[in-house]
Amino acid sequence: MVRLTDSIIPVPLEQRYVSHDVNLRLTPEDTYIYDEYATLEEAEDMLDEVQFYNELSYNIRLRTFLKEKQLSRLFIPIATFNQDHVNQEEEFVAMIEGSYFPFYGLAWSIEKVQYNFDLTM
Repeated sequence: MVRLTDSIIPVPLEQRYVSHDVNLRLTPEDTYIYDEYATLEEAEDMLDEVQFYNELSYNIRLRTFLKEKQLSRLFIPIATFNQDHVNQEEEFVAMIEGSYFPFYGLAWSIEKVQYNFDLTM
């Protein structure tokens, strides 16, 4: 039996303390966070304009998150940090929300989204 603590792994140093784009995994109407957007294209256009500042030292990959029955029963991963060189299942989870209730989890510093720390914007 795999323990959840075995699924949480260190984030590579080059992916820490930098801004990332995120990949939305669901259509906006299937989420609580982005349900006000009419289309997937509209939500993706908005997300392309924002850089998300990652400060996490540990995270979980999407592939692993989806295999964890305890997590996937309670939470749905709705976005991953964009890494062009890997497929989305290998990317780290960036946003989750509750399966039944509007609980949210964000894998970045919400107060730092508006700033440009690594000159990518």
